Amino acid sequence: MQKQLPFVSERVEKFLTENGWEKVYERPPGGHQTWQEYHQGFWELLTYSMEDNRHNCNLWHGSDAIKPEAVFSLRSIRAVLRWRGLAT
Repeated sequence: MQKQLPFVSERVEKFLTENGWEKVYERPPGGHQTWQEYHQGFWELLTYSMEDNRHNCNLWHGSDAIKPEAVFSLRSIRAVLRWRGLAT
């Protein structure tokens, strides 16, 4: 039996946890993960898999947000979170 790859890389998970993000939901494979952080308000990060196996992210600010603050590819996660002051 082939070993199942993690939904996002261990490096990304380590980056998020080291910067105060907590994984609150995961639905692999081909599903999504939800991460949350409290930094100048409530933030939620949703990572999800596209049909072409790429991963995208939605960054939400506030529990009652109607649309995401940012939509970006998983490859850009470090730059986007640092630019918004949500990671170092």
